[in-house]
This record gives sequence, structure tokens and C-alpha cells, in this order.
Amino acid sequence: MYPLEIHNRGVRLFKHQTEGPFETLRSVSSGLETALFLLGKDGVVLFANETAKTLFGFQEMEGRAILAVTLSHRLEQLVKQATKHASPRSEELSLRTGQDLVVIARAWPNPSAPKQVFLSIRDVTEVRRLERVRQDFVANVSHEIKTPLTLIRAMAEVLVDVEQDDRDLREKYLHQIIGEVDRLSALVDDLLVLSYAEGESVERRPCDLAAIVHDVVLQMTPKAIARGLDLEWAPLNRVMILASSDQIRQVALNLIDNAINYTSSGKVRVEVASVEGSAVLRICDTGIGIPSEDLPRIFERFYRVDKSRSRSSGGTGLGLSIAKHIVEAHGGSLSVTSALHQGSEFVVSLEEQGS
Repeated sequence: MYPLEIHNRGVRLFKHQTEGPFETLRSVSSGLETALFLLGKDGVVLFANETAKTLFGFQEMEGRAILAVTLSHRLEQLVKQATKHASPRSEELSLRTGQDLVVIARAWPNPSAPKQVFLSIRDVTEVRRLERVRQDFVANVSHEIKTPLTLIRAMAEVLVDVEQDDRDLREKYLHQIIGEVDRLSALVDDLLVLSYAEGESVERRPCDLAAIVHDVVLQMTPKAIARGLDLEWAPLNRVMILASSDQIRQVALNLIDNAINYTSSGKVRVEVASVEGSAVLRICDTGIGIPSEDLPRIFERFYRVDKSRSRSSGGTGLGLSIAKHIVEAHGGSLSVTSALHQGSEFVVSLEEQGS
């Protein structure tokens, strides 16, 4: 085996020994996030960089067959095809390496050693996940917009044909049209808030979490009273944080509004506390609760546990997603514990100023 020489025509092996075997290849590939192998006859591993060893959990790969290392027949076939046809071969495939991965694998012959093949494996799992999220998001937005537009058109067509003197029917449909327009407006507002939260860096200034939440509680009290609920607030001295006060206000508003919407009787209790250097906002309700199978997904965009109830309450399906994104952008965490018919508890934890 000979070290590699890097020049403007590519990579080739050279015979005068200036370094140990594969030292140049090891140096070049040590900083790569892509797994890189050099394979000999029958797919035996001659060299593997540190990324490859970490990916497949083997520190001593040399001398093993690529199938034994990766447990992937597709990778083995890719290497064989590159060897047989003496040309590059690439494929996107799934791997199981303790977790499910989507990778792009590429095999190509070593031009200076016909019996050797390079194999690179690039992890694109997160890229593909984000693509699915984007596709789902576009599909969900289209659905959420199309539904009220369809209703508005149907009711407008009825109004065209209704008798002019049928005032009651006209008022009924006009009020429904206004309601659907309001739903669309709320959706657009939430989409703008989400876009702003994702696209803008957080401008942090000292602010009092207790004062922000207290203002939101006062704002939401009339809605709670209208639903026959007690909205309890535990007053507390100042709890200072470095944050965007407008965004933290949005978090409190979304979480308290969500608690009120999904509580038909009983109470919603809001607390702010200083706990071991963290500013903690806790919202507890006696509402319908969340089934255990839905808990992992409730922060997903447009995910609804009860679609019919959410629509009747005017929800857009973005409130919890917006709250979680804002909290995490501030370096904090948002968690939930809940049981069906036993209520829910949402907890926001942010770093307290000066801690």
C-alpha cells in the first residue's frame, strides 16, 4: 500500500514512501462529515476514516468485508457494480446502524489501483426529514386555506339565489362568511408570526416574565369568564429574563388560550416561579387532557388531537408549534404532561437573568 498524492488532477497512489501507509488519506479525510472507505479485492476494507468508524460503531474495520461492517447488501452491490463497470455508481438508500438513516452512497474505482474502490456515505436523514416537513406544511396550509374558501364560495352562491326579502337567511350566511374570513385571517396571522420567529434572530432585552404573564392573564380573563372558568393567577415578585418580550408574550398567550379552549369546566391556573436559576411558567388546566399516543406530536404544525373541537374554538393548529419554536429559540424548553380527561400541564423553562 502507498500513501496518496493530492494534485490538481485528483487523487493517486505514489510509490516513494514519505509517510506511513494511508497517512495522507487519513489526514485529508479526518475532518470530513462524510464516511469514507477504501476497499480492496472482494470489498475488504483497507482504510476507513473516523466518521465511518463512528457511523458503524467499529474501530477496527481494516480486513473486514464491507458487508460485515455495514450489514447492507445494497452497499455491497454498489461496490461490486463500480468494480465491474469501472465507473462511479451512486444510490440513496436506508441503513440501520442503531438508528434508521437515509444516506447517499457513492462508489468509484481508484484510478491508480484498478482493484481498489472508494466508497463514500453521506448522511442525509435530517435533510430528507426537513423536506417531508416542508411538503407536509405546504399540504396542510393548502388544506386549511381551501376549506374556508370552499365554504365561503358555497354560501356566496346561496346568497346569489336567495330572495331579497329573506333577511334571516341572508344574515345567517353573511355571519358564517364573516366567521370563515376571520378564520383565514387568524391563520395568516399565525403563519406570519411563525415565519418571523423562524427567520429573525432573537433580540433579547431584560424583561420581567411575571409582569408579561400577568398582562396576558388580564387579557384572557374575559374569555375564561365567558366559558364559565376560573382563571387563577399566583402573583409573584419580578422574575427577570433576557428575552424578546413580544415573543414571550406570544408564548404565554398561546398556552393560556389553548388551556381555556380545551377546558369546558373547572379552572386554568397560571404560575410564574424562580427555580434554581430558571424562570418557570406553568399553566395547569382541568380540561379534556391529551391521549398518551398524541403527546409526542402535539407541537407539530397543524396537528390536532380533536379536529372538530379545535375548529369550533377557532384554533389554527399552529399555536403550540409557535410557542415551542420561540421558547427553544431563547434557549429554553417547553414540555407537557397530560392524561385523558384529567387535564394538562404545560411548563416553560427559561434561563433567569443573572443566573
